[in-house]
Formats: sequence, C-alpha cells, structure tokens
Amino acid sequence: MEIRVHATGLNFRDVLNALDMYPGDPGPLGGECAGEITAVGKNVTELKVGDPGDGVTSGCLGHLCDRTSNLVARKPDHLSYEEAGPEC
Repeated sequence: MEIRVHATGLNFRDVLNALDMYPGDPGPLGGECAGEITAVGKNVTELKVGDPGDGVTSGCLGHLCDRTSNLVARKPDHLSYEEAGPEC
C-alpha cells in the first residue's frame, strides 16, 4: 500500500534520533502518518485508492510512504489529516 502523506507525527524517539542520542538503531524519522491511499496490493480489500488512511509506519517524512495494509486503517471522517496522523 502506498500513502500520499498529508500529515505526520513526530515522537520523542524522533527527537533522540535527530540528536544522535537514541540507543541503538532508531530507524528512519517519522513513525505515523495520515494521507490519501494512492496504491493497494491485489489482496487488499478493506481500503481502495483515494481512501483517506492513517497508520503506523516509519520513514514517513516524505511525500509518499509504502506500508503493509495491516498497519493502515481508514481515517475517521470526523478527524482532519493533522488530527489523525499523530493519533495512530
């Protein structure tokens, strides 16, 4: 699944990572995001291209991120992208 990122959340792990103070390998910056689903795999049935989604991810500080579908849910309509991204 591919998501066009509209909003992402930063957490304390990201701060420690940016300051090179995280013990061990923290992975890429960005741990959750919300955006528009732009591609899905052939076995994905719960979500479709164009759906608003939010999910747990890593490295989502770019324009697009790729995720497995079990880590993405449809964004609730009552939440904005900014509200949904950090709420994952």
